[in-house]
Amino acid sequence: MSQALNRRAFLGRSLTAGAGLAVLGAGGGTLLAACGSDSSSSAADTTSASGGSDLGTLDYQFSWIKNVEFAGQYIADQKGYYTDEGFSSVNFMAGGPTVQQDAVVASGKALLGIGAPDITGPAILKGAPLKIIAVLFQKNPFCVMSLASNPIKTPEEMYGKSFGLQAVNEPVWKSFVKANNLDESKIDIVPVQFDPQPLVAGEVDSWFSFVTNEPNLLKVQGVDTVNFLLADFNYPLPSQTYMATEENIEKNREALKAVLKADIMGWHDSIKDPVLVPPTPWRSTARTSAWTSRSRRWSRTLRTS
Repeated sequence: MSQALNRRAFLGRSLTAGAGLAVLGAGGGTLLAACGSDSSSSAADTTSASGGSDLGTLDYQFSWIKNVEFAGQYIADQKGYYTDEGFSSVNFMAGGPTVQQDAVVASGKALLGIGAPDITGPAILKGAPLKIIAVLFQKNPFCVMSLASNPIKTPEEMYGKSFGLQAVNEPVWKSFVKANNLDESKIDIVPVQFDPQPLVAGEVDSWFSFVTNEPNLLKVQGVDTVNFLLADFNYPLPSQTYMATEENIEKNREALKAVLKADIMGWHDSIKDPVLVPPTPWRSTARTSAWTSRSRRWSRTLRTS
């Protein structure tokens, strides 16, 4: 992939055409069937998700800080889709490099959370009572970003050049290296944070990114980039997967179905109108204020892209 993708383009390619969320089997059954009731629901289910049940507050753990990456959820909240499905209120819980979202969900502090197979899988192997029940991004959005003036278009083109890699993303990178039989000793790995300005300044030749995030942040600053997706080079894992505990799958099945139904509707609305973002969805987290300002400029550019 040799150009930046805006949010609408990436979602259009990565989401399923029918529902927007691919809902996986849970314990051999289907968690969400046509967004309706399920005759095989457990005995703990007393009403359908849309049948007037009182599901209380939805504690929802995000995989990252509150930003437009979760636009579908914010739109669902703004339009009342969660309350229509029976929740009295919604508590979006920010993630980030210091938040272990699998541990939050496993401890019962959240009904469900957003993660990735490379996060949830190792947690399960260590004994966490979790299952992946759905997936948002059918195609993994991780990419290697470089400047258009010094493009890197394939993994092998990284040889002899420097690569900015965040510590939290090292497991994904290591898996990618193994999947492609890369000689990591030929790549100069530079520990970095998340602001891609070192790439712009020429301190590194490439940067580990989400294709929906950093390339667009630089685009609105007038910086052209070239990116290749890990998914195009032997890294087929989906991303933004939904995880829940086995107990909640059994006892709170209708609540989980209600969340997924609301999210499907929210993301459908987002795909129809990529700038349909609530006016103040993430102002409550001070540390994202700078990102919010940049993301709004990005949203404005999408009107003409």
